[in-house]
Amino acid sequence: MNKKVIRKKMVRFALERSSILRQKYYDIFFRRGKSDVKLVYSKRNKIEDVLDVVEVSQISEGRFFHVIDDKIVNFHVKDVIGNMPPNYELVIHNSIQELKRQNQGTKEIEKQNYEVLCAVEKHIDRIKAVLREQNPEDKRIVLFENMKDKPATTLEDALQRILLWSSIFWQTGHKLVGLGRLDKLLSGIDEKRNADEVVDILLDFINELHQYYEYKSAQLLGDIGQIIILGGLDNENEYFCNSYTYRIIDAIKRANVTDPKILLRVSEKMPRDLLEKSVDCLVSANGSPLFSNDDIVVKCLMEFGYDEDDAYNYVTSACWEPVSYGNSLEQNNLDTIKYANAFVEAMKDEACTQCDSFEDFLQLYQKHLRNEIQDVLSGLEVFDWENDPLYTLFTSGCKESNLDISKGGAKYNDYGVLSVGMGNAVNSIINIKRKVFEEKSINLANLHNIWVNGGDDEIEQLSQDAKNMPKSFGHDEKESIEIANRLLEVTNSCLRKYRNRYDGKIKAGLSAPGYIIESKSAGLTYDGRLPQQPLSVHISGDDGVAYTELISFASQLNYCGEGANGNVADYFVSPDFLKKNKEKFVDFLRLSIKQGFYQMQMNVMSSDTLINAKKNPKEYGWLIVRVWGFSAYFNDLPVEYQDLLIERALRSEGKAS
Repeated sequence: MNKKVIRKKMVRFALERSSILRQKYYDIFFRRGKSDVKLVYSKRNKIEDVLDVVEVSQISEGRFFHVIDDKIVNFHVKDVIGNMPPNYELVIHNSIQELKRQNQGTKEIEKQNYEVLCAVEKHIDRIKAVLREQNPEDKRIVLFENMKDKPATTLEDALQRILLWSSIFWQTGHKLVGLGRLDKLLSGIDEKRNADEVVDILLDFINELHQYYEYKSAQLLGDIGQIIILGGLDNENEYFCNSYTYRIIDAIKRANVTDPKILLRVSEKMPRDLLEKSVDCLVSANGSPLFSNDDIVVKCLMEFGYDEDDAYNYVTSACWEPVSYGNSLEQNNLDTIKYANAFVEAMKDEACTQCDSFEDFLQLYQKHLRNEIQDVLSGLEVFDWENDPLYTLFTSGCKESNLDISKGGAKYNDYGVLSVGMGNAVNSIINIKRKVFEEKSINLANLHNIWVNGGDDEIEQLSQDAKNMPKSFGHDEKESIEIANRLLEVTNSCLRKYRNRYDGKIKAGLSAPGYIIESKSAGLTYDGRLPQQPLSVHISGDDGVAYTELISFASQLNYCGEGANGNVADYFVSPDFLKKNKEKFVDFLRLSIKQGFYQMQMNVMSSDTLINAKKNPKEYGWLIVRVWGFSAYFNDLPVEYQDLLIERALRSEGKAS
């Protein structure tokens, strides 16, 4: 693609984003029904410009407290950094005064950090004043006082600090702000307290964090991203977990809320009883935890370029995309590679009629896949990050380089993209091989004509014929695994050449939220899917393949290097089966970890429950389902998402083809 075309695409992309930005603010105004919205825009981009107008007048009772003024809308001209958990170790183990002392130098970033800390200190004083006015005996006053001159010494101390700083991130326009390795953050603090008391405290923290549910949601209600990372291998290749790992799972199970959610880092070296506890949590049908296999992920991150210590200490973005903890500007959801679209373009290309062999056709598909990837990479050049004093404070490398995180000051400045529709592409490619080159029951010229000129009847008939063909993606079949890995290598070879403006690299993954969003522009595929119908979900089967076989398939894909940006095997499990066969399912998980899946999530849900919930929504307001990489109340989902979940549940139970 020549530079002129790329420039035109970049300008168009920027204009589209500007239009989307304006619409976003209008949507926020109307969605909240606020007539007194406070639009905050600061050319200086200073935290105090926002915090000074936060209304702190009424503080709810309870063990914890955080305030988000939902009338405030931050206006940013450039792109806002987000989708990363701050390393709250900074504020748990340091007081405001100590952090100010550490930033009394002459560097510009030290001055910027100092201003942030002064603004937060002022905000704390305002909160304390309101607390005292409401109730001079309020125990939370001490927690806020401690923030100023003491490191956290109690569980309540630490959790209240996380709540305060989390609220500041959200209030200043950041989205999808995770919590990081919460069990490790709390290590050494109050670990000898009574287990039941600890669970009660954590439960209050989780419920407080769940407040402002609508304000925090991104594209869909529930898409919040306050992910808690638990467990994991350490840099001596031993498995880390502590009492908080177990207690946090207990609290999430009791809370039964959509967010925050858990990602459990698993390994062959983890204790069996931790897996058992995670299965108990899954049975409660809250969508947690998602499993991330350290035995594979850590190795892949080192191959991508992480230092060993950083690879072992990884966290994830809002869903599953690995991020270096507290070291990085890693924006991992910038665009989506559309494998299905590349297949559609190959079928529309007149060159497909000249393919004399399956290898010729596969080469043609790969050409269009490269074009698709190049379009995605070209679009990344328009991203221009807003100066971000808050993330800069929490990111090591920025003070040393004297650069804001938005200017490349972090240790890692990598980007990430997702992908959608590989299952559709692989099944379609295999069907071409089967029908055109093996059975010779149809030729590429006829198929090309349908893709270019086909009427509704021809498209419907072709789709129905393809629907009756066996599905391959997700099955433990040599052919589908080889083709999938070949497409991954094409993808990775394109990504290896890319460097962003900060000399950062890029990684991609086989999971994305776009299986419905991107389907609107996706044409006919040759796997039984009509234009605009949902694309395949993450790494899953479209025919109810057994999850044991799906995991075997997923464990044979090559994720390393540039392919390390989240790869989730996604399936349904019957709740009755899980309750009756808990030990067998734990055995399955242990075997799956050894086989080498990358990541795994599941809906523990029956089709009957979902169908009844759609028919009788008032009776199922409590029902939580797993969507993309987050959990949501079933009633909050658009109908098309509800229908897809029902269809997938039916297929998993063998009740639909």
